[in-house]
Amino acid sequence: MTLSKQVVRTVTYLSTLLLVVWAGVVVASHPAWAASEAISLDPNLGPTGTRVLVHGTGWQEHHSRGIAVPINIGQTQLGRGVPNSDGNFDVTIIIPDETPPGRVPIDAIIGNGGSARAWFDVLDFCEGQTYVTPESGKRESKFLLKGARWWPGGNVRIELPYGSKGIFYPEVLQPSVGTGPAAGGWQVGITVGKPTPDGTYTFLLTEDGASGCPGGKIVREAQYEVTS
Repeated sequence: MTLSKQVVRTVTYLSTLLLVVWAGVVVASHPAWAASEAISLDPNLGPTGTRVLVHGTGWQEHHSRGIAVPINIGQTQLGRGVPNSDGNFDVTIIIPDETPPGRVPIDAIIGNGGSARAWFDVLDFCEGQTYVTPESGKRESKFLLKGARWWPGGNVRIELPYGSKGIFYPEVLQPSVGTGPAAGGWQVGITVGKPTPDGTYTFLLTEDGASGCPGGKIVREAQYEVTS
C-alpha cells in the first residue's frame, strides 16, 4: 500500500470517528423528554358557545423556557395554556359564535412553529329534527315523540292547534332538551285518548329560550295518525 493511500484512509477514519463523537454529544445534550406535545378536548362536540377544557401533555420544553401555549381556531386565539413541570396544562376556551357547523381543528401552537391538533364537532342545535314512532296507531295506544338537535338545556312545549278534537296524554308537558353526551335530544311518550276521532293530528313544538338560534326559539311540527 502506498503512503498516500494510507494517509487518505487514516484521515477518513479519523473524520468518521469525530463525526460519531460529535453526534453522541448532540444527542446527549438534548433534553430527556421527547417532542410529543399533544392536546385533548372535553367535550369534543357541541354548539357554538360551548365551554371546552383543553388538556395538554408533553409540553415540558415549553415549561423549561417559560413559554405559554396559544390555543387557536384558525388564526383566532382562544386562550393560552401554561405548562407545569410535568408538561401538562389545562385551559378553558369557548367555541366562537361565528364558527360554522362541522368538524373544526383546535390547534395548540408549538414554539417551533408547528402545532398539536385536536378536532371539535360544531353541531347545529337549531335544526330541530323531530321523529314520531310509530307514525300511526289506534285509540288508547302509545307513541313516542322525539327530537334531535334542539337547543341544549331548554324545554319543548307540545300543543295541538286551537279547536283540535284530539285528546292526547303526554308523560310530561314540556320535555327537557338534553345536555352533555345527550345534547340536543329529547323524547316523550304520548297516549292517544279514547274519545279521539280518526284522523291526522299536527303537534306544534316550540322551544323558547334557544338563545343561539334565529329569533331565540325553535318552532317545528310533527304529525300522528289515529286509526280505528
